[in-house]
Amino acid sequence: MDPKLKAGFRIGAFRIHPLTGQIEGPSGVKHVQPKVMDVLLCLVEHRGELVERDTIVERAWGRPTSEEALTRCISELRGALDDDRGTPRYIQTVPKRGYRLLETVAFDEPEPPPAPHAAPAAAPRPFTVLLVDDHALFREGLKLQLRELDESIVCVEAGTCEEALALAPRVVDLVLLDYGLPGVKGLEAIEKVKAAFTAPVTVVSATDDAPTIRKVIMNGAMGFIPKSMAKREFFAALGLVRAGVVYLPPQVLFGTRPGSEGELSDLQRQVLAAIVRGKSDAAIATEIGVTEPEVETLLHRAYRILGVDNRIDAVYELAKRGVKLG
Repeated sequence: MDPKLKAGFRIGAFRIHPLTGQIEGPSGVKHVQPKVMDVLLCLVEHRGELVERDTIVERAWGRPTSEEALTRCISELRGALDDDRGTPRYIQTVPKRGYRLLETVAFDEPEPPPAPHAAPAAAPRPFTVLLVDDHALFREGLKLQLRELDESIVCVEAGTCEEALALAPRVVDLVLLDYGLPGVKGLEAIEKVKAAFTAPVTVVSATDDAPTIRKVIMNGAMGFIPKSMAKREFFAALGLVRAGVVYLPPQVLFGTRPGSEGELSDLQRQVLAAIVRGKSDAAIATEIGVTEPEVETLLHRAYRILGVDNRIDAVYELAKRGVKLG
């Protein structure tokens, strides 16, 4: 990624943070999935030009994927930018060809050098993360990822809860706490660390079942990050936590693990039933009484539950599981 893009940039009234998936605008901060950010970066790299769909797919996925996956990303991107497909300000659709970024891209100007006789400004205190995990190799991996996210981050380490408590009252900005520590662990460790430090506590654990995650959040943790999480998703999760937003993995947000059946809503079932009958988004919207963007949203959420990313795989997954839609 171009270092200038990696550091963040502006598109119109919006500031984009690629590494954390944040888009700041007049209505607040929104967060997009890594693939959505990859699509935006491709458009930014070719700003003002028509970008063919195949070019965007290759940049964002690195392999062939369904047109619907790209369409869904564009739809989510428009939502984050408050853009209107009918009268676009930011992203123009060129039917059967691709997309064009209409707005100019601006990069932050470097800070001017201090005046010759001006007193040097005090350096801001670096963002400090306390890593509490009994596996030194895992701590080392976390440090590398955190510094890739932000080179200025300072990491403080502890192998047990007791070692972490001995560091108090050191000022830290975030605590990443393993749930399965030796000695004091689990909910007790969360309680003690929260009492010793003013920083938010986010649990990082290999145990990622929904009941455990709910208990962790109910006992005061700011988020729960599974150790199996990919790096891009980890960056996005850390971005949410740093912004003061509670992060929850999909198995809690959707009431189920990705790829498991059981939480499809009535409207999602109606949309999927219409897909099985081969209907278009417009026909589905008319049939169930919603708008086309709402159909896309319902499909996206159903895909997450089924563990797929396109209509063909959704139909196959439904047939494989013997799911009855009505």
